[in-house]
Amino acid sequence: MIIGLHQSELAAFSGFIASLVVNIILHLNKKPIRLLQIATIFFFAALSVVSLFVDLEEYVLFVRISAGLLPASIVLFSIFFKKPLAFQYLSKNIPQEIKKSSRFKKGMYIISWGWFLAFLLQLIIPIIRILGSNPPKILGLFVPMFTILAVIKFTVTYLRRISSR
Repeated sequence: MIIGLHQSELAAFSGFIASLVVNIILHLNKKPIRLLQIATIFFFAALSVVSLFVDLEEYVLFVRISAGLLPASIVLFSIFFKKPLAFQYLSKNIPQEIKKSSRFKKGMYIISWGWFLAFLLQLIIPIIRILGSNPPKILGLFVPMFTILAVIKFTVTYLRRISSR
C-alpha cells in the first residue's frame, strides 16, 4: 500500500491522473479533445470514488461492467448524433473523394455498430456473475480479448473493402 491506498484505489486514481495528464497535454498542443478522451477521465474518476466504498470483488465487477457500458454508450451516442466514432478515428488517411462517398459513410456506421456490439459482448461474463453463476476465470479473460480482436479484424477488413476504389 502507498499512502494508505489499497491496490484498486491506487490503480483507479493512477488511471484518473494519467488520463487527465494526457488530455492536458493534448489541449496544450492544440489537439482536439474527443468524447472518448473526456469519458476516460470521468471513467477513472468514478472508479476512484467507487474503490473507496466497495470491497475488491464488487469493485472488479463494477470495473468490468463499466468497461463495457461506457464505450458502448459512447459509440451509441456517436451514432445517434450522426458522428460515428469509427469516422472520427479511421478517416484520417482516407482520400477526400472516398470519405465523401455514401458507401464510406455507411461503412463507418456499420463499423461503429460492430464496436458497439463488441463492447456489449464484454458484459456477458459480469452479467453471468451478477446472476449468481461463477464461470471459469479464463472466460473472464478470453471473452473480452476475443471480442476486441474480432472487432479489430472486422474493422480492418471492412475498412479496406469500403476504401477501395
